[in-house]
Amino acid sequence: MKFLNSERDFIAAKSVVDKKHLCVVAKNKQSGVIVGTADLEPNSSGKNIVLNVYVRPDQRGNGIGRTLMMEGIEQILIPQLTIDNLDNDNNVGDDDDSGAAVLSLDVYTQNKPALALYLKIGYEPSSPVHAGTLALANTFNANLMVSLSKRILVV
Repeated sequence: MKFLNSERDFIAAKSVVDKKHLCVVAKNKQSGVIVGTADLEPNSSGKNIVLNVYVRPDQRGNGIGRTLMMEGIEQILIPQLTIDNLDNDNNVGDDDDSGAAVLSLDVYTQNKPALALYLKIGYEPSSPVHAGTLALANTFNANLMVSLSKRILVV
């Protein structure tokens, strides 16, 4: 499989190099082949955007997407965020550096495997409007984009 074969992929890769995004890569331990990637765009508003979650088609259904999201983004990339990237409005700890990282992503409702994964690992519609959009899409089997988000405590 070729990587960086489209303008979108090149822009995403360049953004990683320019330190605008953090990237995690899943690699098959036996073959050394890259089987998935995910990007995180830190944002000073405290709302960090999950982008470009991708698993090779021949590797889907093997838990790679879940691993990228839970281990890659939440356990590896989130700790690399600075205090500027956290939402400290609902400070939980006694330490001034504690807060929550808000992760946000957009997904089309017809992308059923991705949507099911995100909901299963704790993402919820980002607002009542997005909850309504999701319900509407499910009722009419429509392909609409919804925004989901999740808060992760960072200490």
